[in-house]
Amino acid sequence: MTLPDDRLPLTAADLDARLWRVDETVRLVVQRAAGLSETELHRLPPDGGWPLRRVLHHLARSERLCAAAPDEALLDDEPSGRFGEACRRLDDELRAVTGRGNDPSIVYAGLYAVLQTPEEVVGQVLVFEAKLLAGVR
Repeated sequence: MTLPDDRLPLTAADLDARLWRVDETVRLVVQRAAGLSETELHRLPPDGGWPLRRVLHHLARSERLCAAAPDEALLDDEPSGRFGEACRRLDDELRAVTGRGNDPSIVYAGLYAVLQTPEEVVGQVLVFEAKLLAGVR
């Protein structure tokens, strides 16, 4: 059996079908998760892994990042415009998260999904930003 090359362009019908599958999967996960109790959401698996609430949070963040990547591309031709837009989006996200206070369902993941404190994440962003700006000059 020969599988189609994923790098080939999608027809509008193919894209619609794939997006429908993603939407349907998300709808089912939300529907089933809504029926769970707090106890079920916080229960740790026997192997000591993540509680279901954290798995669902990870799934939601991953879904959002994957879905937003092509749709929210920074299209400005000028690097300074793209940088400004990226900064604005980061500021918006930080304001939203900060407004939620100490919410244990919020996970701060750095590279390779290593969990970090909010302060560590902000520190990394500032270091990265400084390196980028040093390279621009």
